[in-house]
Amino acid sequence: MPESQVRSADPLDVIGRGHLQRSEHAQHIVRRLRALAATVPTAFAVHLDRPAVLTPLADRAALLIGEFGARNDVVLDAALGRTAMEGVLPFDLPSSMAAVEDVPLRDTAAPLFRCGHPHAPAPGPGKRT
Repeated sequence: MPESQVRSADPLDVIGRGHLQRSEHAQHIVRRLRALAATVPTAFAVHLDRPAVLTPLADRAALLIGEFGARNDVVLDAALGRTAMEGVLPFDLPSSMAAVEDVPLRDTAAPLFRCGHPHAPAPGPGKRT
């Protein structure tokens, strides 16, 4: 069971003039979260109002939760195993911004998690379903 829990909006994207942009501040947050997860098992809960690139967190997370508006107590209960996590992803989670940019309006190239996860596993790198 994770000893630390972090709940955040997508830490890699900042809204600027209607476009998603990377910022040094966002990259600093990711570095801090990765450092935390390297020292103590950490559960990340990210609000997903749109697909997000979570690859920099996924390899360090003891638990990675995508939520769509759940209350804090519900997310905490799920992270601690007191209640079952239900639902599936309504969209692919891309493995990188390049993967999104390469295939606009189509399936994401080599997603981190495929639409329908956990019931639809993502293909391996370079494989399409």
